Amino acid sequence: MAATPDIPDTQADPGTITAGAVQLNSVAATVTGHGGDVYAAISSAALSFSDIVSGPIKDLAGKNLADWESAFQGITYGASVTTYWSQNVQQFKNERNALVTEWEQALGNSFGVHQPYVPGGATQEQAQETINSYNQQVASAQNAKAADITNRAHQLLEKLRGWANDRASQIQRDPTESDLQQLAQAGALSWGAYVAFGKQTDPSIAPPVTPADGQRAAEIIKNGGTLAERDWARRVLGLVNAHAKYALAHPGQKLSGGELGFLRGLWGVLGKDLTLLGDRNGPQSFLPDLGDSLLALSNEKIGGGFDQLPPEIRSLVHDSAITSSDSQVAPDANVTTYSINREGEWKGLIALFAGSTIEGGKQFSTDLTYRVNEIAATYDRVHDTASGVTVNSSGLLDDRGQLVDGLQYVLNTSTRNHDANYDIITGKQGHEIITRLTNYNWNDDGAAASGLVNWIATDAQAPHDSDTWKHARDAALVVIDTAGDDKSYQTFIDGTTNNPHLARAYADVAGSYLSDFSEKSPDGDSRVEGDGSLALSTQDRARFLGLVATDKTALTGLAVKVGNYDAQLLDEYRGADPTRKAELVERISILDGQVAAAPAQLNAHNDAKAALDYRETLYYIGAGKSLAQTLAGTLPGVGSIASLTVGQITDHLVQYNFPPPTGHQLDLNNPFNQQGGQEVTAAYDYASSLVRSGHVPPELAPFVTDGHLVSRDALADPSVKQNLVNAVRQAGGSPYIDTYAAKAYDAYQKASQVKI
Repeated sequence: MAATPDIPDTQADPGTITAGAVQLNSVAATVTGHGGDVYAAISSAALSFSDIVSGPIKDLAGKNLADWESAFQGITYGASVTTYWSQNVQQFKNERNALVTEWEQALGNSFGVHQPYVPGGATQEQAQETINSYNQQVASAQNAKAADITNRAHQLLEKLRGWANDRASQIQRDPTESDLQQLAQAGALSWGAYVAFGKQTDPSIAPPVTPADGQRAAEIIKNGGTLAERDWARRVLGLVNAHAKYALAHPGQKLSGGELGFLRGLWGVLGKDLTLLGDRNGPQSFLPDLGDSLLALSNEKIGGGFDQLPPEIRSLVHDSAITSSDSQVAPDANVTTYSINREGEWKGLIALFAGSTIEGGKQFSTDLTYRVNEIAATYDRVHDTASGVTVNSSGLLDDRGQLVDGLQYVLNTSTRNHDANYDIITGKQGHEIITRLTNYNWNDDGAAASGLVNWIATDAQAPHDSDTWKHARDAALVVIDTAGDDKSYQTFIDGTTNNPHLARAYADVAGSYLSDFSEKSPDGDSRVEGDGSLALSTQDRARFLGLVATDKTALTGLAVKVGNYDAQLLDEYRGADPTRKAELVERISILDGQVAAAPAQLNAHNDAKAALDYRETLYYIGAGKSLAQTLAGTLPGVGSIASLTVGQITDHLVQYNFPPPTGHQLDLNNPFNQQGGQEVTAAYDYASSLVRSGHVPPELAPFVTDGHLVSRDALADPSVKQNLVNAVRQAGGSPYIDTYAAKAYDAYQKASQVKI
């Protein structure tokens, strides 16, 4: 006999349970002195329990108001747990109904067994045999399906029992933070409990908002309202944004269903009126919070997504931002007019993002960056054409034909999402966009555009087996390779010269991959090696460092990082085996030679400036090595040199006794273009490493005072300089000095041969 499934049910009724929760909330309202639902009293402007208690109750309670508050907490918490239990029962009912439907559908199609085919010439016996076989197959499939559904139904019942035990435990104990978070995420925490437990100041707890709240807030923002209504809208919007920021800072956390409904309700109304938001007479005070709320709704990491944005905003950022049209102004003359599509709505987005702080979603951020690049490319085209082209901008351009600060706000916002940046850089348009955003003459010196690149240095510090680290490495390779391309390199030089923030972003990339920059160049193009490291060609690394050299802050900060890294390798050198020693000194030499060549090569047409810049670079490499000796490679109160940006480093150098170098400090090192000219640098660095180790050989004792090696300034005295070199050689440092001098010279020469 074929089986049927056992699908147990429960007598618990979600509606009855919900009614119980409503009754509890009514009791809570009575405790506060309000006859109706406590929501109306709380949602206006309540900051604490005392804000929602009526005057007569305050008078009655007197000094015992805390007891009334405790009672209110207990009742509202009980109502919230009861609401959650109602949701659990409803989920059980829904999943049980799905099993019943699944069984009925399977029964209706014979459990997937095809109807038997009996040939026309078959005997009655053959036909019966075919039908019997079919019936057996159906019975077998039915038994299997019944057993499967029975098993899943009983698992579902056990899940319901588990939920019942969990709710019972919650109701029998004082609520924990975990309890409140669980109730809030489920949308079961009432406004009464939210206020009773003081969670308005706790961003880890989702506020109990609803889609109707979002729509109401939007109408207030759009049409105005009383002062109390505007305060309510601002307060509720702030609560949702605070939880969104918390969720983004704690991977795995999500917005609650109520919050997502609130945001969809809010933007379902406002998405149709972006132009209003860009109007100076619009709701200016709400704009930063509105910008953050839109970005939160777009963010997949916290439960939002591009598909949850209103269609008006999706089409605005996904479709082309530019329209062109041709018109004949004379028999032999045409004019092309370029216009920004839906310009008023773009102004609305700009207004939203000017004060925003939240990271947007991946697709939303990607599309925003593409649109900014499209607009920048259009205005570059207009500029290059020089005539025959008209731009219709109505305020999105300044009087020089450049993008106004507004679109830089968009770019500053869109590049917060590292995954979006990775997809853009490594995508089909990566080369074009990197080139365009570097070369454009930005009003902010490239500060916003640098966001497309400067995340690489941050993510390069992640564990090396993580996708975060791999994405940073792969993006770094594309950026370095793109910048070194023969066709676009001069464009990059012009770009980083005009946009120093981009030069600093590139310096931070180089500073994050010093191990790869210090390796011998491979044969062929730059690539990712089997061990995950970057193999960078001589041309790519020389040209990339040349971009860094276009900005003094960038080059100075990178030089300090290089010096600090050199010191670490040299400390390892002392105790290494001969093979490892040879590798370490070669790395130090290659790195110093390449970095020294960058400014000299960049200014090859100006011998005096080239000499000055490369000697300043050597001075700051030395500063990094000295900081490794005196401060263990850190800037106290600032951070580790290895993890700081080049801007942070240069901002604090004077504070740590490294002001811009004087003439005699620049003369301490002989130029790299003289073979063997770096003996003094090598000797001083080797001596510093010995002093750091605490084992000072007697030959160096005259140069050490209170555990510190003489300063580099002391080498201005020729006799001190020569005596130190001799002492280091006598202390066993000759192999390091000679190898460094030769290898650094070789690296300098190879880098100098790259055409810039």
